[in-house]
Amino acid sequence: MEIIRTIWDIFFSYGYLILFKTAFAICNLMENHLLTNKFDESVFYLRYCTDNLAESEILKKIFDSKLTQEKFEQRLQKEAILIINKKTE
Repeated sequence: MEIIRTIWDIFFSYGYLILFKTAFAICNLMENHLLTNKFDESVFYLRYCTDNLAESEILKKIFDSKLTQEKFEQRLQKEAILIINKKTE
């Protein structure tokens, strides 16, 4: 549970981008498990992943991430355009 408090502290300092970086970091650290198990097993594992991952590993992945606010917003704009175009077809 300590990692959750740490992530919230970082969130209040860095903003919402940190939540996406955290999700990517956890998925990256759990990649083998996610790719080799059934969906329901992976969902269960994700629910309790903070019990199985070291805080230092997660934080390292978060801060090593190359995702910037600018790149993130550009990607969101592209996705929004795709959604709008699909609705107008």
